[in-house]
Amino acid sequence: DAAVLDWLEAHKHLRTLSDRKDQLRFASKWFKGKLLTAIDRDALDALGKKKAATGVGPATVNRHLAAVSAVLGHAFKKGWLPIKPPIPKRHEPEKRVRWATQEQARKLISALPGHLAAMAEFSLATGLRQSNVTHLEWSQVDLGRRLAWIHADQAKGKRDLAVPLSDAAVAVLRRQLGAHAKWAFPYRGGAIKQPTQVAWLAAVKAADLGDFH
Repeated sequence: DAAVLDWLEAHKHLRTLSDRKDQLRFASKWFKGKLLTAIDRDALDALGKKKAATGVGPATVNRHLAAVSAVLGHAFKKGWLPIKPPIPKRHEPEKRVRWATQEQARKLISALPGHLAAMAEFSLATGLRQSNVTHLEWSQVDLGRRLAWIHADQAKGKRDLAVPLSDAAVAVLRRQLGAHAKWAFPYRGGAIKQPTQVAWLAAVKAADLGDFH
């Protein structure tokens, strides 16, 4: 934990720091009680298997292992580790675009819990990334002008992004009015950090969408 905190302090201006915190939080729970020097390749491989068991793909597992690798590299440079253990990497299949038909989209939405169904429907209507939907604030929405905007520090391209809202997107947002004073898609009184993979994978299977993300 000390190594993690030291790494976070040294990289507090990292643009992807929020994601790294989530990744390292998962690793810290798994390695709780272990000495830093006890984290070897076998321990890292076990962490990868633990993360894979949550239903995520090889790319997500690799990102979690890369976060741990960054901390171990930092500890090695500080002299806290005699060597930096090698990081096992999962094979990532070549990506391809998967399209959902309208019928499949309807099946997907109907198979999801209410809070996830609303986010999925809005995502399909806007094309926004997951984090831009889960952390969308009402201050970023103008229903009168049928417009939403993503701030530069929230956008993948690091530029302010204006998002025109279709009839479907507006309809979803109108149903969300009154659910929370700040968040457009709240869950248990706040923004959802990571939608559950179990419910998502079950809905994807029900809609016959294979590895749809």
